[in-house]
Amino acid sequence: MSDLLTIRSLSVHYRRRDGDVKAVRSVSLDVRAGETLGLAGESGCGKSTLAMAIPRLLPQPPAEYAGGKIVFEGRDLISLSSEELRQIRGAGIGVVFQDPFSALNPVLTVGEQIKEAFSAHVRPCPPGTVEDLLSRVRLPDAVRIARGYPHQLSGGQRQRAVIALAIALGPRLLIADEPTTALDVTLQGGILDLLDGLKKEMGLGVLLVSHNIGLLSERADRLAVMYAGEIVEVGPAGQVLAGAFHPYTRGLLASLPRLSAGRGKLPTLAGQPPDLRNPPEGCAFRARCPRAIPACGVSPSLGAKEGGRSVACHNP
Repeated sequence: MSDLLTIRSLSVHYRRRDGDVKAVRSVSLDVRAGETLGLAGESGCGKSTLAMAIPRLLPQPPAEYAGGKIVFEGRDLISLSSEELRQIRGAGIGVVFQDPFSALNPVLTVGEQIKEAFSAHVRPCPPGTVEDLLSRVRLPDAVRIARGYPHQLSGGQRQRAVIALAIALGPRLLIADEPTTALDVTLQGGILDLLDGLKKEMGLGVLLVSHNIGLLSERADRLAVMYAGEIVEVGPAGQVLAGAFHPYTRGLLASLPRLSAGRGKLPTLAGQPPDLRNPPEGCAFRARCPRAIPACGVSPSLGAKEGGRSVACHNP
């Protein structure tokens, strides 16, 4: 599989009066055509900032690209004009947002919003396209849904409508930022099954963002783990699940509920992620790490391991 998206040494800061928040710190990552790359980590570790930085959807200011490259199909998105970016968003990169209700325009019907995506790219929307798209995302009675407003749909239906919008123009990369967070557990599996099916049907590269590393381990081909704005481990999802190298990844996996564990408290990671207005020297996880050694006072680089895996740790 070829690299569809290549991120190199990307840093993103938020300008604030009380100090810049270094939300993404020198991140390098690839997403390949036809694969799902899962991006995991605790809340506040920079996952959503990274996801929204790729199509440059972060408001500037306060967000600022402080260095690095985002190369999509050979073009560095950071160097493109607003008009060039507008042509790539939707047609090249589709986005499924975390909250489907706020992602949809409340005063337009679902059908009008899908047609608007075509208009934004100066394309005609062929007759029947709206209903076909809604049927592809497994919405029953597509005609009724197309005529409905967001408030008339259930949460699961709204998220499927957002996915229909995201794939309307045939993108090659789909970014799904916590696409199941706003849904109850009975609907989450259906949405993830839908994304899996669309990936295979359209040959998409998918960046799937979630704080739930267990979910990603089941759904992703490869897994990247983010902590304090940095990537600390990358590898095939099955291998990471079977034997994570980084102590942070192992802590996330240990905190997953298991039927065999019986009653009692789940293991947790002590402490909190650091304040990214003033990141710590050396390894950002050092203060919480059970395997910290003196060498951790120096920031580790993301070093290659066997089997296409990488880890940023002095004592994996």
